[in-house]
Amino acid sequence: MSATLHRICSRTILARTLAAATLLCGLLVGATPARAEISDSDQKMVQDVWARLLSVAEAPEGFAWPPTIEIVENKDCNAYATIRPSKEGDDPNLHYPISVIYTGMLEQIIQGDSDRLAFILGHELSHITCGHVIAASTGKPKFIEIVYTRADENEADVEGAKLMAKAGYSLPKGIVGIKRMIELGMEYTSFEGLGADHPSWKDRLVLIDADQAKIWKSMSAFDNGNIFLATENYPMAEYCFRQVIKDFPQCYEAWANLGYSLLMQYCDGLEEEDLRNFAVGQILVGGFYSRPESLTSQLRAPDTEIWFEAVGALREALRLKPDLTLAKANLGVAYLVCPDGKDVGNATRFLTEAAADAMKDESLDPLMRAAILLNAGVVDIAGGNAANGESKFTEVEKLGAKLPGGKPATATALATALQYNRATMLMASPNVDQRRRALDEWELYLRSASPASAWWGLAYDSYARLCQDLKATPKTREELQKAGKESFRLVVSVPLASGETIDLGNSIQEELAKLGKAEELPVAPRRGKLMRYRYNDLGIEVLGLEDVIAVRLRGPNAPELPLRGSGLTGGKKSIKIGMGKDDLDKLLVGQDYDFRELDDPEKSYRFYRNLGLAVRIEGGKVVELVVAQIPQREGQT
Repeated sequence: MSATLHRICSRTILARTLAAATLLCGLLVGATPARAEISDSDQKMVQDVWARLLSVAEAPEGFAWPPTIEIVENKDCNAYATIRPSKEGDDPNLHYPISVIYTGMLEQIIQGDSDRLAFILGHELSHITCGHVIAASTGKPKFIEIVYTRADENEADVEGAKLMAKAGYSLPKGIVGIKRMIELGMEYTSFEGLGADHPSWKDRLVLIDADQAKIWKSMSAFDNGNIFLATENYPMAEYCFRQVIKDFPQCYEAWANLGYSLLMQYCDGLEEEDLRNFAVGQILVGGFYSRPESLTSQLRAPDTEIWFEAVGALREALRLKPDLTLAKANLGVAYLVCPDGKDVGNATRFLTEAAADAMKDESLDPLMRAAILLNAGVVDIAGGNAANGESKFTEVEKLGAKLPGGKPATATALATALQYNRATMLMASPNVDQRRRALDEWELYLRSASPASAWWGLAYDSYARLCQDLKATPKTREELQKAGKESFRLVVSVPLASGETIDLGNSIQEELAKLGKAEELPVAPRRGKLMRYRYNDLGIEVLGLEDVIAVRLRGPNAPELPLRGSGLTGGKKSIKIGMGKDDLDKLLVGQDYDFRELDDPEKSYRFYRNLGLAVRIEGGKVVELVVAQIPQREGQT
């Protein structure tokens, strides 16, 4: 899949995840209630398991004991603990806890297994014994509340595992229920979890499945790496896949994705003049592997060292598994943009093989196949075989017709790349009518493609030159530039003068080590030590518990925050403290935002969800920037 469309899909998933956050102490929340029958066997199993867990649990002070258990007829996979409303005759000095499990959880996850049920109910009982169900609000916005809620979930996992073991149940058998949830797609990554009130299942398995903690940690890192690839944050993706390979060097998908992330960093350093020197058509990135089946700065010039690392990683992936279609496709792209000039021989070899494999690789969707075929057509033309190139472009159009909407235009990146390459071929024709058609194609391309891309500048040069040849009056760049919003990549890092970055979601201790000694300020007086780490001389403040949950910039010493356009060779811009509101609006024209709070309910920020960026404006100027994943308010969609 192209990075552009994969990014859109990923952000849709991320938005849905944030919207699904719950205030109850629970395991998983479904969406559509529906009735389902309660079997006698399930009823008995729930009562028996609950009784055994209660027999080894200690009653917390201030609670009526024992808590009740209730089965609710609902097809959603859900379980939670809470305090029931007061009834006549209740002791006003006591809390009356209740745990609830849905029939959907029993049918889809538990499936008659008492060990799985003991894990689920042990978790919910621990929410009661640990006092999570009555924990006082911090008085802070939801952004802060969910940090503590995630900590509560981790504590309930650990304490629940102890409870089920004391009651005589098997933890290894119990956590099969978690694996079942992952199989059913009830999962998100730990990075996405920064904006949700539950940790990801794989991160939770790191804590409770000690025998396999290393593999769950690597699986979580792999998932995070995919999120960063999808949002085009390639250095963060590189970091994640290196973590996987460190522990599991035989994971060929991680090697392939590492090569992809390195190749994209190299390509980010390419500029218009570099592409002009390569003299190849517009290429699309070939995609990356979404799951590891083997595990079940400001750049002016391209960094040649990164290119060699990328090729090495992709070749290692193919050594481990020679039939990896995407690794071949990305190697072909790498040789098209080789630092010493395009290597048509190797590019043709790998892309021709990839194109043949793509048509029978069932793991690839039509958009992935189309991208690989398009790049194979580009290399055919670069090698002087225009007929083969045209044949592949025809196949690309057929695949494009299978995309949602029935037209290649439904995938903008594919449609514009095809248009660029067709215009290039028509322009090279000696036939005047074909060259006039090329003029129309160039104009359509320039109106639809992003001006931030280096390909746009090359296209305009070709258009202007063709206008001169055909004695036509060219339109200006301003007349042709696409109106409306520019697409930027998700912001997850803040650059430092040292060249390092502070990265969202990474270990707080690792990130603070890059900055030195800080002024430490507590955010809220409650379990867990959520802290602000302030560096006034740098204009940086880091918020975190175990991991970095936000990076705030303010004051005259704050670094500029780079914004990078989406797509291969996307343009570079920046936003900084002191920028005027009008300049900000011009830079982020058309970008959607709403108002959210972070750690202070008295301060509201414009939150650009697709950027992961909060902006506070005072007196017509930007006074604060915050890189964070902020959950939606209740009632937002």
